[in-house]
Amino acid sequence: NGPGDPRECCGETVKILRKALEQGKPTFGICMGNQVLGLAAGGDIARMPFGNRGHNQPGLNLLNNKAFVTSQNHGFAVVPPDSDEWTPLFKNLNDGSNEGIIHKTKPFMSAQFHPEVRARALRDRSETAAQPRQTPRARATARCTSSSRPPRALSRALSSPWHIASA
Repeated sequence: NGPGDPRECCGETVKILRKALEQGKPTFGICMGNQVLGLAAGGDIARMPFGNRGHNQPGLNLLNNKAFVTSQNHGFAVVPPDSDEWTPLFKNLNDGSNEGIIHKTKPFMSAQFHPEVRARALRDRSETAAQPRQTPRARATARCTSSSRPPRALSRALSSPWHIASA
């Protein structure tokens, strides 16, 4: 994912995000944003031996124990902050790597995969990649990240059915 190790290439972005967190701005980091949020929160980044690449990567939501099939392409994983304020949110079921974190009391969360994407067949020939249909999950994500509601509201949204199945 991205240009490489976020510790080396995203220092300024981490500083900006740290300020946003201090101001309490609702934040949802996706993909490399997960890694930047992890660093801003005081966590670290680990290089993965092989990375998680391709479709059909199983992820588990640790709040509600629901499993999802995701699409991923990354070679680094977040080592969550050693703090009582943050907790892991998602983990990869193939290798156990962290796939997201969530703050326990503030509206900050992340996902290493793209929660707005899902594998599916086109509904009809008029629907093309140039005209993607927004999924219910993408709409819920947008609603949660655009409000200042606490993570409880985020966890309710995360409990709804996602791409494929429940564990």
